[in-house]
Amino acid sequence: MKMDKVAGSGKDEFYTPKYAVLPITKYLNSGSTIWCPFDTEDIIFYKELNMKKTIDYFKITTYYSDGVVAETIRHTREGLSACLKSIWKEEDVVWFTVEEKVAA
Repeated sequence: MKMDKVAGSGKDEFYTPKYAVLPITKYLNSGSTIWCPFDTEDIIFYKELNMKKTIDYFKITTYYSDGVVAETIRHTREGLSACLKSIWKEEDVVWFTVEEKVAA
């Protein structure tokens, strides 16, 4: 059974409602890092948590099969995209992470 049929939405995207986001706020400290599983700013998390839109830079950490860990910084989404395309081509990459760093 497809979720869009069950929900009656006709779409396969679902958003966390406001009532589920607000209780989280009492557990967050100023300066907390929040990992966001979404790609737009038209989301309740952004609106209710007053998240910043300005990203200073992206920190990419790459882990290789021989144990080497490499970090690099990119200041634009275009630079990040180019770096990730390069990483995908490398056969000895085990995994990588990307962190968005915002101004304090």
